[in-house]
Amino acid sequence: CMKKGAAMSQETLKTYLEPALKRLEGVCQEIIKTQGFNPETEKLMILIELLKEQNRNENSSHSISKTR
Repeated sequence: CMKKGAAMSQETLKTYLEPALKRLEGVCQEIIKTQGFNPETEKLMILIELLKEQNRNENSSHSISKTR
């Protein structure tokens, strides 16, 4: 019962997250073009990579609550 709802919300989240990540990547590239690579753009790039990694590893069928 909850698995189906969780999967649906994960798909909805993915629907919003993927385009948002693409926009964020584009903004980051524009900042690098105009301002150059600096500590702030480095942080932004790290954030993008962390979000991508989280999105790839997300699996609603294995929640933390099941292991406790």
